[in-house]
Amino acid sequence: MGPYDSPAESQDFYEALPWSENCKPKQLEYADQHLGEALIGNRLVKTLFQVHFKKDVEDMLLCEWIVQGKDVDVVRRAIAENYVYYLTIDGISSSAIPLGETDLQRLGLHLGKRLSSFEKLYIYSKLHFEIFYNDSDIIRFHVSPLAPKWISPDSDSLHHAIFYSVSWKPTNNRERMSSNLSSEGLLEFRWLSLLSSLSLIFFVLASVGAVFIQRLRREIHMSNSREEPEYGGMEDAERGWKLIRGDVFRFPDYYNLLCAFYGVGLQWTLLAILLFLIGLFGGYQKRATASFLSTAIVGYSLTSFIAGFASARLYRQMNGQHWVRNTLICIFIYTLPVFLIWVCIHTIALFYDSTIALPFSWSVVLFALWAFIAFPCTVLGAIIGKHTGRKGFRAPVRTSKIRREIPRAPWYVSAWFQACIGGVLPLSIVLVEMRYILSAIWGYENPSSFAVLLMLFIILILWIAAVTSFMVFQQLCFENYKWWWRSFLNGGACAIFFYFYAIYYFYFHSNLSGFLQTLSYLGYMFALSYALFLALGFVGFLSSLTLVRILYRSIKTD
Repeated sequence: MGPYDSPAESQDFYEALPWSENCKPKQLEYADQHLGEALIGNRLVKTLFQVHFKKDVEDMLLCEWIVQGKDVDVVRRAIAENYVYYLTIDGISSSAIPLGETDLQRLGLHLGKRLSSFEKLYIYSKLHFEIFYNDSDIIRFHVSPLAPKWISPDSDSLHHAIFYSVSWKPTNNRERMSSNLSSEGLLEFRWLSLLSSLSLIFFVLASVGAVFIQRLRREIHMSNSREEPEYGGMEDAERGWKLIRGDVFRFPDYYNLLCAFYGVGLQWTLLAILLFLIGLFGGYQKRATASFLSTAIVGYSLTSFIAGFASARLYRQMNGQHWVRNTLICIFIYTLPVFLIWVCIHTIALFYDSTIALPFSWSVVLFALWAFIAFPCTVLGAIIGKHTGRKGFRAPVRTSKIRREIPRAPWYVSAWFQACIGGVLPLSIVLVEMRYILSAIWGYENPSSFAVLLMLFIILILWIAAVTSFMVFQQLCFENYKWWWRSFLNGGACAIFFYFYAIYYFYFHSNLSGFLQTLSYLGYMFALSYALFLALGFVGFLSSLTLVRILYRSIKTD
């Protein structure tokens, strides 16, 4: 239980408020907790509600809540700050249940707005459970708070009777869902919006791609046949990519770091697709958010082998010598920043007595996952990648010994402008769905369909691969052969703009507030954006590398 607009400040249900002894179990029984629930602060405790399968109940008395003295002010403050809680039955959670309401909320003001303590306060005295079932399975669970009771501002005591009723309703639906899932109309609208974006992308890519490929084939044919071009100066400048054939495969500065980015980016790309596929086939039906987070953490540990293997393999092709340094960079390049973020949030959460403060036992489990699974898997992958990868890059053209001078290029070929284009264009295609994703992570709206998320990720991959390849070719046309880091930045720039949009969403579209909530939001969104940066940067780099190889393999050299 905690403030609606600051979920990070939630506390244990029976510790957040001064419950009388008859309103809580004599001995608290907590449900088994897995890693994802511990990280997001879900601590399920058994309540006094008695619900039996297919047995309706009307106005059953739960308890008489008696509050005296200063504890009444605690209850008033909890209602004024929009305290909410959740109930769970058979692994299906309800939507946010408010403890009470104020005058303005009764008139229809959004629940997430923090109101003045001078408003009249009401506390709900009845809960109505609506449970939908199919055969012996519970499909959906909905809770409606009813019968608000006014709390006198002058009273120093509160005698509050809590009732509940239960109604069971059959349904033909077999898909288990939480009560906060969106309506079918909204989901249909999102599918139509997504399909229209996909159609637009394929139309633009097909149109631009056809012109691009046709022109490229013409230039390659002219180069191989050694015909004199019939075009003016601008066309000659655009064919400058042929002049830098001796430098285009010259390895970049800090290629040790680039190889680590490449390996971890490949890991996150494959892991994201795997997580969406698991959700698509119903792998997160119970406690979906927590299950998804647990699967992501364990999956990251197991797939660390991919990062070590890919990084070491590329490093060997670049004739790298510092293998230990490359492996250590690959291990810490993502986990170290995320660990520092978690330590900062965890420390503040301890002062707030928040449930998102990870218990010591789970901290040990988290460390063990990294130390005994992720670390060894990365090292093992690096060893195999080092010994199985071929030595030498085997570029289609020979690299010259003398570095060519890079001429000055127009402003629209600069790194910052290309990064902006590479970030804004892909994000604008999926911007509509971004708000639903952020609402699902930090708000109280439905989680996005995993089919939608998978298609969204595929759209991003296709769009970034095309945009990054085009911008790298444009860069090569102006005789700038330093495309290695530029391609990774152009691909990952979408994640940078995603983080900027997340900050905009926090301040202008969400009701989140409070220091701990702000710190949690900005910190964990940075971790998510950083993972997205690595994945999309890998896509941009790989697509550009493929283009450059094909491009220079197709021309004749002396």
